[in-house]
Amino acid sequence: MHAEEEPDYLFLLEISRSAKNNLKITLHFQEDNSKIGLLRVDYSGKHKNPHEIKRSLLDRFAAKWFDYREHHIHYYVESYNQLAWAIPSVDNDFPVKSVTNANDIFPATIAFARKINLKTEFENYQNELAL
Repeated sequence: MHAEEEPDYLFLLEISRSAKNNLKITLHFQEDNSKIGLLRVDYSGKHKNPHEIKRSLLDRFAAKWFDYREHHIHYYVESYNQLAWAIPSVDNDFPVKSVTNANDIFPATIAFARKINLKTEFENYQNELAL
């Protein structure tokens, strides 16, 4: 993918689903030339935030452990490893807070496309869904 206003950058959107757990979904967005992850939403995935805080940043989430029941969203934070920081779904503005059945996967994908401002054929479906 590319952004017309940023022709030097290429972007990658990856949507993956676990073979073992059909409700474990990852929506990942990155700048593809540098391989820098910009945003990732994990449903039913595990994650642990860094212990050490390099700046006054997300103090209440330092060393937070997310088990498979706590859905979360990762953001790019400069000077940390790729998408090292995550925030619980309940503490961010992403509209699809959980994926509890197969019917939730498509709305989560559409919400992610909106979040990254993806302009494709998905737009046709976005207008039809009440998200």
